[in-house]
Amino acid sequence: MKKIIKIKLVAIIYLSITIYSCKKNEKTVLNKSVIKEITKDSLKLIKDTIIFTESSEGQEIQLFLDSNTKDSIIINENYGETGKEYYKFIFNKNLIDAENKITEYVEPISVNPNPVIKKENTKTLKSPDALKNGLLNTYKKFRKIFIIEKNNKKNILNNKWIGNYNFSINQNSEDWRDVQDVSLKISNDSIIYKVEGYQIYQLYKLNAIEKNNILKLVFEKTLDNTESEVLKKTIDFGEIKLENNKYTWKCPYVDLSFNNDKSQIYKLQKK
Repeated sequence: MKKIIKIKLVAIIYLSITIYSCKKNEKTVLNKSVIKEITKDSLKLIKDTIIFTESSEGQEIQLFLDSNTKDSIIINENYGETGKEYYKFIFNKNLIDAENKITEYVEPISVNPNPVIKKENTKTLKSPDALKNGLLNTYKKFRKIFIIEKNNKKNILNNKWIGNYNFSINQNSEDWRDVQDVSLKISNDSIIYKVEGYQIYQLYKLNAIEKNNILKLVFEKTLDNTESEVLKKTIDFGEIKLENNKYTWKCPYVDLSFNNDKSQIYKLQKK
């Protein structure tokens, strides 16, 4: 009889421990789920923009702020015919973590709109070839885009740059269709670049970095759904100089677009 009671007691104790352990595990899983949800909800989109490269029609790049950790996060996803590429950079004062995932499809999406993954390759800062695989260079490039925007908001442009500028390309041509009117509208919170001509219309938003009597122009995004093949080759909008109360503009983008890529200094008329 004592032996039976002892066996029952051991069984009860084992069952109690098992139930407690299960509840504890359930609580742990729930907590992890909640943490993941909080982390997701803590991300706040600060800025997004479009960048152009020689092999891309346009890539969206986004900057987030994690309100819990106070870290900044840059995310960039590129979708192509035969695969996709994903970048993620977490940083504060310095780079904390980075990830680059390249996915290849078995067939192009034009053949199979629901592509089957052929291969995936992921690289992080912990990868042996982290310094060689371009992660750090890509991070610096992406980070620079948002630092420029941030600085522009803090540093108001000197009043000497504020105003409307314009000049005409091929204004002496006998054929009016060769003439293009270029204008820049510079204010404290934006720089608008516009070109109008025969079958030509471009409207872009630019950013600026000011240093002494030089204003460096940096491409931000297109407006009014305007596009140009030239943006795939260069997004360098050069710099404006102020000398002897005269404004001149050296712009690789304009050179490539309208001057057969020959470098030229354009004289700006300010209003």
